[in-house]
Amino acid sequence: MSKTMSNTKMSRNIYFAILALFLTVAGFSGCGKKEEPAERKPGSTANKSGKMEETTAADLRTGERAEGLGNDADNPFVGTGNARMAELWRKAVEENDVDAQIDLGVCYQAGDGVERDMAKSAEWFRKAAEQGHAVAQMLVAQNYSMGLGVNRDMAESAKWYRKAAEQGVASAQFNLGKYFFEGTGVKKDYEEAVKWWRKAAEQDYSTAQFNLGGCYFEGLGVEKDKAEAMKWFRLAADNGEKEAQEALEMMAHEDE
Repeated sequence: MSKTMSNTKMSRNIYFAILALFLTVAGFSGCGKKEEPAERKPGSTANKSGKMEETTAADLRTGERAEGLGNDADNPFVGTGNARMAELWRKAVEENDVDAQIDLGVCYQAGDGVERDMAKSAEWFRKAAEQGHAVAQMLVAQNYSMGLGVNRDMAESAKWYRKAAEQGVASAQFNLGKYFFEGTGVKKDYEEAVKWWRKAAEQDYSTAQFNLGGCYFEGLGVEKDKAEAMKWFRLAADNGEKEAQEALEMMAHEDE
């Protein structure tokens, strides 16, 4: 076998190895990484930037604010001894407070201070999402994608991811790009996938950076551009994406 033929075979093998890395991370044909979740935990709330924050009303845990709630006949927690949930419910309903609504959703989801109820959790997340809270919109999207407290509906999931993505939430932009890449809940559209992955990548979202590099490498939604592919692989590698480092090493061997 001639050296030229051997080099051609090596280049082909490297090409397919990098392509396999990309398709695995991008989630092609249902494989690869799952959609990125919105971080949440009992006793925490989320602000509109997507950052989870500890509940500021520390006295909700002490019962000090139970006084006066007994007159609220509509509050299902009044008289139960659960001052924390009574106060959260009051803020969520009477003040229409989005953080309290999200915290109630988290409590129902985790069974924290109340019996676990995924339908009620989904209902409270939805109330906050309809007020335009970006992280709540992420949570609603996840509920629809996984069938948590609602019927599984990928089109609804895509709709809510778009709402959060349009508010600049990087993980929502990543997930929406993945939906367009796979044709999940939306019509498959590589250009739209690139559009949303680029937005997330520009916010230093490492997996989106790797996927964007893969799109340039393969020519999906953009013209093939090895230099652009290496640029985004390098950024992803610098942010800890192991697959991106592997792709860079393969591309370096190809140039030898």
